[in-house]
Amino acid sequence: MDERLTCNGLASFIAWVREWLRVGGADPVGAAVATRACLGLRVHDLSGMDSNASKDPLHGVTLKQLLTELVAEHGWTGLAARVDIRCFRFDPSINSSLVFLRRTPWARKKVEELWVQGKAR
Repeated sequence: MDERLTCNGLASFIAWVREWLRVGGADPVGAAVATRACLGLRVHDLSGMDSNASKDPLHGVTLKQLLTELVAEHGWTGLAARVDIRCFRFDPSINSSLVFLRRTPWARKKVEELWVQGKAR
């Protein structure tokens, strides 16, 4: 962040924001730290704000994406061999499997675990 963009209290905060925008401030973490400092709040490291989301390998992956990847990798027969679910063995389709997996938590968990294991390899 630019050193000349500092403020000494709430009164100069608006002027600081205007100046920051004028010079093309594009660092949201730096802006957040500076804003908190201007308002007299405790400043801490904000660089890991989204670290919780990245710890979950399923974060941002829909069940449909997950299932489509598994079918592309293993095929319906291979998927049925790995996870013994009727909808994978008899007349399988993405839509019927999605309906079943959304209604059956234990089956969804097995499929999600298989996908995570595949990503770990």
